[in-house]
Amino acid sequence: MNIHKSKYYLGLLLIIFFLLGHSYVQRTKNKRNIDNLNKLNERLLTDSNRNLENSVSERILIRQIEIINESNDININLPMEAENGKKVILGNMLNKGDLVFVFTRFNFCQPCIDIQMRLIDEMLRKYENFKITIVANGYDAKSLKIFKSTRNINFEILRAMENPLILENNDKNLPYYFYVDDNFRKRNLFIPTKESIQLTQLYLNKSS
Repeated sequence: MNIHKSKYYLGLLLIIFFLLGHSYVQRTKNKRNIDNLNKLNERLLTDSNRNLENSVSERILIRQIEIINESNDININLPMEAENGKKVILGNMLNKGDLVFVFTRFNFCQPCIDIQMRLIDEMLRKYENFKITIVANGYDAKSLKIFKSTRNINFEILRAMENPLILENNDKNLPYYFYVDDNFRKRNLFIPTKESIQLTQLYLNKSS
């Protein structure tokens, strides 16, 4: 009888020890998971803050370029080539109040340009009265044709033939928009980035 009781209590103790051990392991795992989640959240917050700081710093630098070039004269005598091969002068293609977009082949932000092409296409499809003159710097006729075909672009892009239409201090050749004022100067100059899609949409909607 005592032997049976001993076996019973021994089995009971083993079960208790097993449950206690299992509970300890689970608590340890849960604590480890919570610690890992906390570390992940801290890293995400740090990365988010760092990205925000970088974005703000970038926008400040870009704004400085915009201010430097605001109201600068437009070189209306720049020779351009239309897509039909016809040689034209930029000044003959512009009217007061026109919106112009300029991009450069060799640049540090190709996604910035691709995003603008998509947004411009959306505006042209959405608004019949939306008009824009687009100028490409640094392209020959063949490379510009490839650029358009690989992106399914149907609207016209003028090709700058000699001196490009560039901005001061724009070392990264970022794309930019501007309006033509009454004296054929750049007005409301805006440099978009791949992070500023909403700003670009607001800017473009003002002209529609």
